[in-house]
Amino acid sequence: AGTVRAQEVTAFLGDPVCARIHGDYTPSELAKMADLRYLEILDTDFGDSDAKALKDLVNLESLSLEGTSITNAALENIEALPKLNRLRLGGTQVTDEGVRNLQIHLPNCAIEL
Repeated sequence: AGTVRAQEVTAFLGDPVCARIHGDYTPSELAKMADLRYLEILDTDFGDSDAKALKDLVNLESLSLEGTSITNAALENIEALPKLNRLRLGGTQVTDEGVRNLQIHLPNCAIEL
């Protein structure tokens, strides 16, 4: 398994504002994709420390972190995403309490656990 390069990630649906990441990746690549509006990071080792890269993706509208290893600790980075209107967290370590607290910061975001 290697790392996913930015050009491979942004090729999802042929649209540079959409990305899907499966398997290994380099979190620093996310910082290069500030225009992303839709991001899926699925079934990876993406964890709380990796989530720090998300806070700079201020244009994100939809984010799926299903099957990752994030916990409630990662949510402070997600709450900094002002345009987020959909968040999918199934198969993570995030708790109902974490979702309730996040909903306070993102009242217009539909959060699925």
